Amino acid sequence: MENDRVRYLMGKIKDRTASDKEKDEYIDYLYNKGEITRKQFEDYKKNKNTDDILQIALIAGAGILLGILLGKLSE
Repeated sequence: MENDRVRYLMGKIKDRTASDKEKDEYIDYLYNKGEITRKQFEDYKKNKNTDDILQIALIAGAGILLGILLGKLSE
């Protein structure tokens, strides 16, 4: 997933305008990148602590974007 898409999804989640499909896409991406735990992923899929997990996911996504930016700056 490109960082523009990650930023887009993060913004929609933060603004609480993301569809369930967009939230799922973002959580799947973070799980596949190893940024959230299996338990967090499974709890999200079971609709447990969804808001808490989405907040953690926003922080993880910000870290990913920061890493991408730092990588581009060092090129």
